[in-house]
Amino acid sequence: MPASIFFVVYYFTLPILVGWWPELMKKPVLGPVNAAYLFALSEFFMAWAIAYVYVQKAGKWDEQARQILAKESSDSASH
Repeated sequence: MPASIFFVVYYFTLPILVGWWPELMKKPVLGPVNAAYLFALSEFFMAWAIAYVYVQKAGKWDEQARQILAKESSDSASH
């Protein structure tokens, strides 16, 4: 949940900055690339990072589910 909230805030920061501080976002950062384009590009990397963290966490949940199912299977087989 915290990662989702962070991403939503991060995602909506770009249109807010472009709307309220357009001169800041028009500043060239790397040659013809301005701050708005750089921020928009960073959103892709942020999404990939959050997806990576989710996959790692989901792998742990899958392992916990396997352990629970194995325990339940062995308990029901012994009864």
